[in-house]
Amino acid sequence: MTLESAGEVAVGDVVLFRYMGRHILHRIVAIEGDHYIMRGDNCISNEIVGREDIVAKLVAVRQHNKLKHWVVRWLGHKGRKQLRWWYFAGLAFLMWAPLNGVGIPLDNYVLGLRMDHLLHASVFIPCALFVRDFYGVNREKWVVWLTAVAVGIVTETIQWLLPYRGFDINDMIANFLGVSLGWLIIIFVKQQYKRK
Repeated sequence: MTLESAGEVAVGDVVLFRYMGRHILHRIVAIEGDHYIMRGDNCISNEIVGREDIVAKLVAVRQHNKLKHWVVRWLGHKGRKQLRWWYFAGLAFLMWAPLNGVGIPLDNYVLGLRMDHLLHASVFIPCALFVRDFYGVNREKWVVWLTAVAVGIVTETIQWLLPYRGFDINDMIANFLGVSLGWLIIIFVKQQYKRK
């Protein structure tokens, strides 16, 4: 929202004005002599003020970016605090549940890479972000990365102990690559934020 000092104002302009000890942003619906009649677009009552009470005029409104709002809501600190338990519960389910018989063909290839390995890497991309939240934002970057890598190693190693799952060193490498990619994204975003 952009305001500028109120020069000439007319019926239909949205203005910021003083009224009963507070500032209000409403539209001018009528001008009667020295009195300006204001009304909010979703209001039924009017405010009547003098010209000296009009402080500024609204000249531009920036549209609210719903996608950005959603991203900030769920990837901001509060959103991540809610999501992290679901993330780690989902990670444990995907890695340890008996999913061999669900009929999903994971041995297909995409761009020469096995679908199973792509799935492992993509699941572990947010791992460093959620691990970072456990430590706090001021923890050394290498500690966050190492802990997230350890999560990837532990989840794959436990599969070796489960009779209905199998250990695969390539899955562990995919976990490592996913964690590392997520960690690099965190570093990149932090650097971009510092530049602003």
